[in-house]
Amino acid sequence: MKKILVIANPASDNGRTVKVIGPIRQALIKKRVNFDLFITSRPGHATELAEKARKKYSDMMVVGGDGTLNEVVNGLGKSSIPVGLVCTGSGNDFGKNIIQGRNIEEQIDVAIGGKIKKIDVGLCNGRYFINGVGIGFDGKVVEQIMLKGKRWKGHWVYLSVVLKLLFTYREPVMIIKTKEKSIDQKVFLITVANGTTFGGGFKLTPDALLDDGLFDVCLIDPLNIAMRYKNYRTTLTGEHIKLDVVRIFRTKEIIIESPEEVFAHMDGEFIGGPPFHIKLLPSFLKIRIPG
Repeated sequence: MKKILVIANPASDNGRTVKVIGPIRQALIKKRVNFDLFITSRPGHATELAEKARKKYSDMMVVGGDGTLNEVVNGLGKSSIPVGLVCTGSGNDFGKNIIQGRNIEEQIDVAIGGKIKKIDVGLCNGRYFINGVGIGFDGKVVEQIMLKGKRWKGHWVYLSVVLKLLFTYREPVMIIKTKEKSIDQKVFLITVANGTTFGGGFKLTPDALLDDGLFDVCLIDPLNIAMRYKNYRTTLTGEHIKLDVVRIFRTKEIIIESPEEVFAHMDGEFIGGPPFHIKLLPSFLKIRIPG
């Protein structure tokens, strides 16, 4: 018999998710779903809940954003429990690949009984990620947002920090190694992606697929200030991949090192410095999609 563990993060979307938890509970009761609802209270709590409960439930439903889903995936580990999404975060870059503009009630229906799809997951320095790892400029953006405090979230906040850092950011030297190539140079940013979109709308890897067994890697060479301001808008549409300073390639595993201070994020959350050892785990996660 299907029994769903619902993990809801009331802090998602600057705390606005708390307003939808009650209606989601009532919708599940109305649909006669067998479920238990747990509300997270601190960072890492979703990981603890998923880890403790993964053998007791047939399904999981995540109510929150990409960060909450990241925590759940790290709690599930190699478990084969399918995961459904009700996206209420401020960015939902990964979730947009799944829910495709559906409202909350439609998302609940998909999370309960949608088609199961196996998707790839990344592993960076021992931690799972679903969307991508950004190193360099976008890592610095996330670091600056973190310093501003938890209420600084969402696409427009991200964009405001991007515009400020375009003027001051200094590219570090990075040493990048894959089975196919080796690169040693200054780098504006490098994104190792499973999904297509970051920062609430920046399409750094517009052709990435969740189930092709490969990362899409976006590497941007050093840019002067004029080029940064002239071309940053192209990352909102994916047109940047046509620029000479941008390289897109695919790989299953990549190591990134640097002799300098380098900032990075994983699924939008700030992480530590290099080295970064990133590899792809094909068909690792079962996720419910519209069917």
